[in-house]
Amino acid sequence: MGRERVGRVAALACVVMLLPATALAQGSSIAGVVRDSTGGVLPGVTVEAASPVLIEKVRTVVTDDQGLYRITDLRPGTYTVTFTLAGFGPVKRDGLELTTNFTATVNAELKVGGLAETITVSGQTPVVDVENVVQQRIISRETLDTLPTAKSIQSFGALIPGMQVGTNQDVGGTSGDSPVGTAIHGGRGSDQHIFYDGMRTNNLHFGGGGANQSIFFNPASIQEISLEVGNLGIQSETGGIVINVIPKDGGNGFSGSVVANGANGSMQSDNLTDELRARGLDSTTTIRNVFDLNGSLGGPIVKDKLWFYAGVRRWGNENYVAGLYFSKDPLAWTYTPDANRPALDQNLHSSANARMTWQVNKNNKISFALERQNQCLCYTGVPGSWAPSNTTPEASQYTHNFPSSYGQLKWKDVVSNKLLVEAGVSVNIMNWQVHPEPGVGQDVIPVTELTTGLTYRAATFNTGPHQDEALHTRSTYFTGAVAYVTGSHNFKVGTNLSRSTPKWTYDAKPLDYLFYGGAPAALVMQAMPIIYRSNLNAALGTYAQDQWTIKKLTLNLGVRHEYLNADVPEQSMPAGRFVPARDYAAVPNVVAWNELVPRLGAAYDLFGNGKTAIKATLNKYLNAEASGASNARNPTITQVAAVVRAWGDANGNYNPDCDLLNPDANGECGPMSDRNFGKQAAYSTTYDPAVTHGWGQRNNNWETTVGIQQELRSGLSASATYFRRWFGNYAVADNRAVAPSDYDPYCVTAPVDPRLPGGGGNQICGFYDLNPAKFGQVDNYVTFADHYGKLTDVYTGVDLTVNMRLPRGATLQGGLNTGREVSDNCDVVGKVDMSAATLPVTSTSFVYYFGGGLPSLSGVASPSTLYCHIAPPFQTDVKLSGLYPLPWWGVALSATFQSIPGPPIVATAVYPNALIEPSLGRPLGAGVNGTATVQLVAPGTLYGDRLNQVDLRVMKTVTAGKTRIKGSLDLYNLFNVSPVLALNNQYGPAWQRPLVVLPGRFVKVGVQVDF
Repeated sequence: MGRERVGRVAALACVVMLLPATALAQGSSIAGVVRDSTGGVLPGVTVEAASPVLIEKVRTVVTDDQGLYRITDLRPGTYTVTFTLAGFGPVKRDGLELTTNFTATVNAELKVGGLAETITVSGQTPVVDVENVVQQRIISRETLDTLPTAKSIQSFGALIPGMQVGTNQDVGGTSGDSPVGTAIHGGRGSDQHIFYDGMRTNNLHFGGGGANQSIFFNPASIQEISLEVGNLGIQSETGGIVINVIPKDGGNGFSGSVVANGANGSMQSDNLTDELRARGLDSTTTIRNVFDLNGSLGGPIVKDKLWFYAGVRRWGNENYVAGLYFSKDPLAWTYTPDANRPALDQNLHSSANARMTWQVNKNNKISFALERQNQCLCYTGVPGSWAPSNTTPEASQYTHNFPSSYGQLKWKDVVSNKLLVEAGVSVNIMNWQVHPEPGVGQDVIPVTELTTGLTYRAATFNTGPHQDEALHTRSTYFTGAVAYVTGSHNFKVGTNLSRSTPKWTYDAKPLDYLFYGGAPAALVMQAMPIIYRSNLNAALGTYAQDQWTIKKLTLNLGVRHEYLNADVPEQSMPAGRFVPARDYAAVPNVVAWNELVPRLGAAYDLFGNGKTAIKATLNKYLNAEASGASNARNPTITQVAAVVRAWGDANGNYNPDCDLLNPDANGECGPMSDRNFGKQAAYSTTYDPAVTHGWGQRNNNWETTVGIQQELRSGLSASATYFRRWFGNYAVADNRAVAPSDYDPYCVTAPVDPRLPGGGGNQICGFYDLNPAKFGQVDNYVTFADHYGKLTDVYTGVDLTVNMRLPRGATLQGGLNTGREVSDNCDVVGKVDMSAATLPVTSTSFVYYFGGGLPSLSGVASPSTLYCHIAPPFQTDVKLSGLYPLPWWGVALSATFQSIPGPPIVATAVYPNALIEPSLGRPLGAGVNGTATVQLVAPGTLYGDRLNQVDLRVMKTVTAGKTRIKGSLDLYNLFNVSPVLALNNQYGPAWQRPLVVLPGRFVKVGVQVDF
């Protein structure tokens, strides 16, 4: 199917968008039943929901013949609900607080009487949603203002049980705002999606989710944040965390805030312990500064007609990296740290945003939002940075994200009290420039020491030197839907259409060196430069869903059709050191996928009083895909971009004395790892057409849940939910140029080390090496794993959560998650040329990075089945947070507590030929100077110490008229603990040496003025 078909699909999407549309993910609801004093249902009752957050002031519906009503598409805020019917006295319910995506059950009983006999009912807002099945966590405005967090995605991990942020554990802003993919319940970080007012904001580059983020929203302009963590809504195609930022609209009165807070190194304690010193550290992560300066203002341009809200912000962090230093001589072939110059991690931002809401008439509303940002991730790659690796500052990257921007236009029409309309368009422009650090020349060759994994001298990757050669992606989203709402039904159909055109220049060093014990062992040749282009022509999701209430049972029944088409335009790139100039024709219709995705759920109001809900769901999700889907046949990707060859520097001149373009062993160099390197017409990876075209072919996962939520008392609810997620449609890369019989087995002897299982010294067998006659022959064929055997990947877990609102404004929320993910590819590995202890291809995007497969934890080449079954123990994390206003002087305390499992530990060892040849019976296939990577510790069996972190805030509030001044003093890492967040898993002299340590206790002071 070519562009003509894509055009027809896009036209259909636009037609659907012009149909009446319902609210998107952020819409909240009020629903219930109205009866008379005898218990009989009352049809025809007028129900009004009024709130100052509604520019239209009030929304009105009428109960149906069963006495049921439902008001949808409400903004988060405080509402008053009024029930009126001729001949009956009105009933008013006030103080109803709505959060995002929550359906509050508000029932009413009308008694015969006159209009003057209004009955006003005040009480706690319902805490149990007996209709929706989406598992969500709300970060309210109060939470943003009162809890000791940095208001970043990473800091949300402190609040949500089971949410994983990897090594980006935040302590009061020390991780900064950076692109990060969070995960929960066995989901993938790459499946995380970020929404603004119900519309996607991710960059549709490669997979389009997770860390594909260039916009970081200003918390002063946010009303609240919703995080969907399970049973996701029909609007999302993936099963990752959905983060929806609900902006402030303004109001009929002017309001705003000014925020300033910060800390520096003089306000921090030292948490370097004797244990850390024994593991090779002489310093821990220390603060240079952490700061946040923020101002916002909103109000009416025309009262009841046109509102605005705008904000500006400058924020960031600078940390000295634990135990890492600049090089004494940046050009030396061995790394010698300069103890007087600790490595620095800098993350600096500035932003400006504005939003306008226009009530065109009684039924129609238009909103417009614009965001523009500048970001410097100035030492990308040092441990603790947003893309951490084991690199020195000189080998990190100067990443500048400017200008990046986001714009959104939305229209809503309340056609009637039953029919609602919504449509929108948004554009995200990403412009990431990745350069060598200042002072590092283009001709400096990077070096990676294999015994420690440390890269020094220069970065191994950067973009082109000019702005038009940056990592540039323009992503466009269209959305629209139709809703027909009655008391018992909330039926909606809708569509989401996404398009993008990413482009960038990959201008890495053409030659990298790999050292072993300080001496050259191998080199990496790269086909630079690569100019990458791709097109996401259409990612079109069309859905239909009905929320159907039958007495105490509410069914949530939906189905989503997902269509994705991507191709490759013409591409040209100049000659490099090892490759000629290359010209590639356009490749149309690279992928064309169609999927039907069911979403099924039921909620049962057990006792009919809105206080106990039993919920069960079965949902299918797709793994994130975007423009990177075209990588399957993008010649700039499927060409051999890099090869490794052994190198013995016999004369010690640090120059490979060989013909590098000769693929065979010659001079000081061994054979190329892929003999297709440098050949324009030769590709080492091809795809089974069944993987890239057809129905039901995308990698997917299914999730089922069963849970109960109970209101224990007014303002207190608890829930327990069981989760099970399993993945399907995995693909594997089978090297058809070789067979299992082309490998020979060998064993290695583990070093004697008390930290290794059994103290080491044992023989580990099950490793294989490719016969020299077949070395360098690569013909990867990507096809479905089930063609070879059974492959499983299953997560099971349980959430136990509590949400408590006590008198005088005290709150407590949190809980625990326990779970594990078990994977088994024993029936597949050994039948194809892939590595064990790894999950196979989940996305065509991964071919770009990994040449057809994900990186192996074991380093074991097939046909070994060593470590093919990974079953880690159940691991539990606990998260609690709360606020307690003291009875004196306007002082309040708030705190967060986290107890998180430690990082996984493996031991990836590099063995030279001399230690393997006696067992193998011949030299390694890479040659006598070759090395082999093996795994000494079974993955999922060894973990570091748990993290137990407490953060505390003391607040003092002073009110003067309509102005409220709040001073804060934060104590982060209250008990000054120093758990290791990431460690070196490269076996050698630096094995288990901490790379990232939780920053020591520090004080942050701040002030917030609300007016």
